[in-house]
Amino acid sequence: MKILHLIYTNGVAGAEKYLVHLLPPLRKLGFNCHLVIVCAPGAEENLKNYCNILLEKQVPVKLIITSRRNFFNTARSINNYLKEQSIKIIHSHLLNSDLLATMVKVFFNKDIILISTKHGYKESIQKRINGSLNIKSLKNVARRDMYYHITKYVVKKTEYNYAVSNAIGMFYYNLGLSSQIMPFIHHGVAIEETKINETGKFRFSNQQLVVVGRLEAIKGHKYLLQAMPMVIEQFPYCKLLIIGEGAEKQNLHQLVSKLNMENNIDFLGFKSDPYSYVKNSDVAVLPFFFESFGLVYIEAFALETPIVAFDTAAGNEIMIHNETSLLVPPGDVKELARQIINLLQNPNLAKSLAEAAQKRYTENFSTERMVKETADFYKKIHQEKKFSQ
Repeated sequence: MKILHLIYTNGVAGAEKYLVHLLPPLRKLGFNCHLVIVCAPGAEENLKNYCNILLEKQVPVKLIITSRRNFFNTARSINNYLKEQSIKIIHSHLLNSDLLATMVKVFFNKDIILISTKHGYKESIQKRINGSLNIKSLKNVARRDMYYHITKYVVKKTEYNYAVSNAIGMFYYNLGLSSQIMPFIHHGVAIEETKINETGKFRFSNQQLVVVGRLEAIKGHKYLLQAMPMVIEQFPYCKLLIIGEGAEKQNLHQLVSKLNMENNIDFLGFKSDPYSYVKNSDVAVLPFFFESFGLVYIEAFALETPIVAFDTAAGNEIMIHNETSLLVPPGDVKELARQIINLLQNPNLAKSLAEAAQKRYTENFSTERMVKETADFYKKIHQEKKFSQ
């Protein structure tokens, strides 16, 4: 069974990492997965190492460099690749890729079968989920944007849509983007690729916290920084490592300065391999307001680092309060600080949560489980369409 995975991207983030975990083991199971990456001019350098990783894992990769205004010819090029390789299925990831796949079907190859994984939605809309807007108001806001109407069109044209979490599936349904609730397949990560044992380079204090995520408002860094004075009052030498880059960087630096916490907060920037820092920290603090899935949750699970997080979708599909993690009402700074202090003061509690989280990772969020569920999904399509490849 041949499947062309398609992604339009200019860098490596969650969806791209997902494909690295997914495609090589699918090929070992007999699914002949190819990958076409479409990127803007100038972005190819960012993707060179990513392409090489996949090629080393025996995944055929084709890179197409183009601009959005040239999407019609790009769709033609993708269709030519399908013909050359005798592929009858496109599995697309992210909206621009969905649009390209739809163009292939509409203009060049009406018999192609389209599958799409919904990794998320436009962040300016997602970040309103835990705000004051109800779903009806949120839908009205979303419908003012062309993004909404393009999404609705490509969902309708795609035979098989599935989400990376129940939260995203429900989100598409509640916004009226899909006529039914999408099935979902949770991400998985490979523990052997993430479990790091080095200590010296990645430990900066006897009490160390870490947060991994883009420096954007939806990630809630501001609330963590507001909680830190209460933590520092109990643990004066506690360090918080902030890993990531983003639009909120300057505002966060200013807040650190205002609260006189320069000695306690380290901005480490983007790290392609943050796992060593997570592994060697006492607590991963993840104050996110919405995650389409949240790989960082299960990465912390796999690394046996206890978590304090906001109780929000889709994190609460992964984490169980008082069993695998400590969940806090979104935006509650005092409770966030209290639970961080709780774990730092009670290493036995931290250890029991981390052990339960690691067990939950093994049973529910491994790469093997994700690959098996995806393979089963493909087999179902193969039976329904009754074609041979």
